[in-house]
Amino acid sequence: MHALETVDVDFRYPNGAHALQGVNIKIRTSSKIAILGPNGAGKSTLLYLFNATLRPTSGTVRLNGAPMKYDSSSLRSIRQKVGVVFQNPDEQLFAPTVKQDVSFGPLNLRLSVEEVEKRVSESLDLVGMSGFENLPPHNLSTGEKKKVAIAGVLAMEPEIMVFDEPLSGLDPKGQADLTELLDQLNADGKTIIVTTHRMDFAAEWADEIWILKNGKVTKKGVPNEIFSDMSLIHGANLQVPMPIQTHNELYLRGFCNKQVPLSVLELVESVIEYSGENDYTGHYALAKEDFAPLDDCFIGFENGVLVASRDDFKNCFARCRCTGQVHKGKEIPIDLSDVPEGKVWIVRTPGAADGGAEMMPATVVRGLIDSRKPNRIGAMGTVAKSIVKNTGLNYDFGSEVVNSAVSASRRGLSTMIFATGKMADLAAKRIAYLNQRMGEEISFQMVDGEL
Repeated sequence: MHALETVDVDFRYPNGAHALQGVNIKIRTSSKIAILGPNGAGKSTLLYLFNATLRPTSGTVRLNGAPMKYDSSSLRSIRQKVGVVFQNPDEQLFAPTVKQDVSFGPLNLRLSVEEVEKRVSESLDLVGMSGFENLPPHNLSTGEKKKVAIAGVLAMEPEIMVFDEPLSGLDPKGQADLTELLDQLNADGKTIIVTTHRMDFAAEWADEIWILKNGKVTKKGVPNEIFSDMSLIHGANLQVPMPIQTHNELYLRGFCNKQVPLSVLELVESVIEYSGENDYTGHYALAKEDFAPLDDCFIGFENGVLVASRDDFKNCFARCRCTGQVHKGKEIPIDLSDVPEGKVWIVRTPGAADGGAEMMPATVVRGLIDSRKPNRIGAMGTVAKSIVKNTGLNYDFGSEVVNSAVSASRRGLSTMIFATGKMADLAAKRIAYLNQRMGEEISFQMVDGEL
């Protein structure tokens, strides 16, 4: 079923500006959609049509298959099902305290005091803003304001969430945190729609991309299709994501395969192994000591770093003979024909609705870690991060967790990922996707919080 659909939608503003022209868009339920286009393309106008803040001049907007109606009763129902988070949170926050702001929507639904309290608590916990209830919103940072605005929408329990430029105004950590939150909301079954100028984010995050220009849809497709079409990207005045820019230059010089990478990890994996006259692939290991020409050296990993040594590494996977004088601290070309890979364990942790971090004792977490001895720890979701911290440990990966875990695996390191609720399924799905994209078979195992 389609969560939202526009049929031949046109929209004109009172000043005569023709913002949308014959727009036909179908958005699948529980999908992640990015709408791209230059300024003035009609992106924000389209978002406000999705929750009936605006009404089309002509054409139809459908919600769950039914045409939208614009009487007061229908509008209340639509805005409960479709929540919009504005680009500027100051346009959305108005109450004296965080708690009052998040409570506003549920109170207007005439819910009981107990239900309102429950929704406010769960929403603030989900966005990582518990403890801020009594603070005035204007005292918060931009990132914190955005989280409170999202919590206010979440408290209405919408099926669909629409974000206008969600990453704007945020520092790198804030962007990573918000991207993770979008993934978590989608893992919980919500349809997520964003407009963005961040092409790197759109390429790696979205299930499907729609391109708007001058109020018209110019193309739709999966990220790989969209960003393979350079004429489309340049014609829509969009920027090519950095991994793709780098790949294009390397490909033209013969160093990469043709598959378009959607992340730095995929870019690294796209590099073609070079085979020269000595059958070396072009990979290199750090030399721990001096080697004379034609000396034997053993290749292994030390804490994820590829190292060449005279000693026979316990988990040695390659041996080569030096082709010339190699000095300590220099690099030795080797053949990586049989590189061992680390495992990835995915531990499903309770979500906020299941009792949160208190439902997974530190003894269980330490037992899982002690029994499997991972080299790295990752945490996906606010509750999972709290669970790791409550154990007195630090996580190595708190953003881009799956990509980081797969990259570590390719260097012989094992990672244990703690993931909140359905984020665990998202992590498994992401690893399977990367295996397919890279032609690899990274080993991973789901663990439901048991020894």
